[in-house]
Amino acid sequence: MRIATTLREASAVCMDAADLMPAVVRDAFSSAALEYLNAPDHLEALLAELDRIRELATDTDSTPGACVRRATS
Repeated sequence: MRIATTLREASAVCMDAADLMPAVVRDAFSSAALEYLNAPDHLEALLAELDRIRELATDTDSTPGACVRRATS
């Protein structure tokens, strides 16, 4: 009950850290996580690619993702 109340009454709800990432980084992170599960030995290359993408991302690339802001009355 407490969790439902918190989610219902919160001014913003973010499910995980990916919700705050620029969209291009979030999508790359999601793909890299799946690739890592398929091929754990590719970790260093996956991390290097994520760093490269992060460096290219700008603040204007950000989208709310699963973060939902609620209007306050």
